[in-house]
Amino acid sequence: MLSTTIHSNYRDISSLRNEFFNFIPQVYKGLSFREWYELGFWGDRYIPFSVFHKNKIISNVSVYEIEVIINGKIKKAVQLATIGTLPEYRKHGLASKLITKILKKYQGNASLCFLFSSSYTVEFYKKLNFTLTSEWLFSSFTTSSKKQALHARKLDMQKLEDQELLKNMLQTRLPVTTRFGATDYSHIFLWHSIYFWRDFLWYIPEKNIVILGYAHKGILHIYDMLYKNSFSAKETLPYIKGFNFHKILFYFTPENLDIPNKPEKIY
Repeated sequence: MLSTTIHSNYRDISSLRNEFFNFIPQVYKGLSFREWYELGFWGDRYIPFSVFHKNKIISNVSVYEIEVIINGKIKKAVQLATIGTLPEYRKHGLASKLITKILKKYQGNASLCFLFSSSYTVEFYKKLNFTLTSEWLFSSFTTSSKKQALHARKLDMQKLEDQELLKNMLQTRLPVTTRFGATDYSHIFLWHSIYFWRDFLWYIPEKNIVILGYAHKGILHIYDMLYKNSFSAKETLPYIKGFNFHKILFYFTPENLDIPNKPEKIY
């Protein structure tokens, strides 16, 4: 029997926080939370629940407390993330016990609990009463214009001014959807911006818009858009220099944009 303790909400305790920093790359190769913390992006809503054995983390499930908007109504939700156990400590049910503990903690305090799973872990989560849900994108066959006049500047997340610009846009943005989406996920957005999206963040100063996306093989993939004032996407997206496409895929519900689109089931 392993002698273990569980610690949570320890962001401001340096010894426990450093163990978390050490644990993550052992389970998720190439991932890190250290820079995210050092830049001041680790907010109160991201809460690790970690199993410690001999003063080191051997299993973890993190919670991100979030608000989602569904058909105009705001609901409290929790997203589970950074779920993993060191290889030598697997098959002890550690992650299952953490998830069960978290679900009990938030029962009655959140309307929704969700996570993103790889195909080979789906059955594991089904045993914990999670339900597999289909994923949809929205597509538009809007072709880029030959008269591209809008300049897109790539944001550099190593520069303080671009960090501040992105934080300001996140804090003052209009919602991209009231049908289905999240209302405040700025700290997670900033984490992805440092580690995964740093090459896909574009600022269009003429419109004061940030676009998270890229064009590839004639398709413009847009994961998110940050804007403070309403604008015409139909008169903006086709005119951005360097974005050559015949189709757009939106990874969010784009009912507030004036470009015709239709849902596509991808899973």
